[in-house]
Amino acid sequence: MNKNKIIQYLNSKKNDEYNYLDILLEKYCNGELSQLLSKYKFTNIEIFPQISKNGNSIEMCLTYQNIATNISLTDDEIEYSIYQLYATANEVSENTFKLKCNEEFSFEDLLNSIYEKMLNHYKLKDLSIAAKNKKIYNTVATIFLLVPIIFIGIMVALVLGFEYSIKFNFWWVLFFIIIPLFLYTFLNRKSHKK
Repeated sequence: MNKNKIIQYLNSKKNDEYNYLDILLEKYCNGELSQLLSKYKFTNIEIFPQISKNGNSIEMCLTYQNIATNISLTDDEIEYSIYQLYATANEVSENTFKLKCNEEFSFEDLLNSIYEKMLNHYKLKDLSIAAKNKKIYNTVATIFLLVPIIFIGIMVALVLGFEYSIKFNFWWVLFFIIIPLFLYTFLNRKSHKK
């Protein structure tokens, strides 16, 4: 939504007539809302304000690791849901809460409460650990790919450069070519797994 339309709407009201939603719209326009949300460790923040004849609203989609929350604020009601990403519609509706707003409503308190629930969610996974593990798997897989290449390179250099005759037996091929290639394939797949 265009910020100018929101500012136009806010200028049509006196400051003492602002409700909590108008205050949030004002904070959205001057950047305070983004600053407030950036204090938390959300991995994704999306804000969708709406000014219309049917009523004003702000919707926020916030993500922390693999847990998401949708907060919908209207003039008189707040609805929020906390769920694991890619949850079914039924799971989202089971974890949806509605609150009526009064004069003592504090958006910061609501945000703190939601953030705590996200941190303590039973399906929370630290995705940064998974990314580090994938990097480790990829590095080890590359090492296992290099073993047969180096082994074959050394054997070719010995045969061509020094005219050695080398007899390969099953165990040499197994330990220096087959097993490293198998481990490379296994770890490479594991590093690309979602």
